[in-house]
Amino acid sequence: MISARVRGGPRACASLALAAAAACGWTVPAFAQADAPAPRVARVPLFAASAAQSLRPLSVQHRQERRFLRDAAAGLRLQADAARLALQRSGDPAVRELAADVLGASRQREPELLRLLQARGMAQPMLDNAQARTLKMLGRANGRKFDRIYLEEVATRSRAGDIAEHERMLAATEDPMLRRWIERQLPAMRHQLVLAERAVPRGGPARAGGSATRSMGAARHAPAR
Repeated sequence: MISARVRGGPRACASLALAAAAACGWTVPAFAQADAPAPRVARVPLFAASAAQSLRPLSVQHRQERRFLRDAAAGLRLQADAARLALQRSGDPAVRELAADVLGASRQREPELLRLLQARGMAQPMLDNAQARTLKMLGRANGRKFDRIYLEEVATRSRAGDIAEHERMLAATEDPMLRRWIERQLPAMRHQLVLAERAVPRGGPARAGGSATRSMGAARHAPAR
């Protein structure tokens, strides 16, 4: 009998025996397979080239577009929530007509705006503190007081700021999809501002507790992050 010394010890011998059995078509018990060493797996780099590329800093243009979309989504939510309250609490036909127009347009705008956010890996934003305070004031008001707050804070001041911000981004962005979306939104937004101005009582809207809602066109020009 000729014996051969196999490097690697008993586990190496077991591996050779299993390989020989498999080559001959023999059935190998499961417990024997369990003793076999696991095959080596090639290590994959933790960061592929595409992943490393996604970690590059965003350009100024991209940061501005992200900030615009965030503000546009929050503004859309404010307009829609306030319009629902107006349909519940206002008895003024002009205010109710405006609210119905705003709510219908918001339902059409929202799906595409969400797709623009998702394409950039962004979630739908929450209302900021000023917007939340405005809705809280509306929720506590009724009748003419409600109409004054709604027309001043939401339908005129906030809407005018929305329009100005959309116009600025339309002139600045190079994204064709974003440009087309803005171009589709502006006519309806301008029409709603006209309706709001017509609904304002003569003498202008009264200031209800100060300007609680920040205009997108005035208060949101902090440096993009």
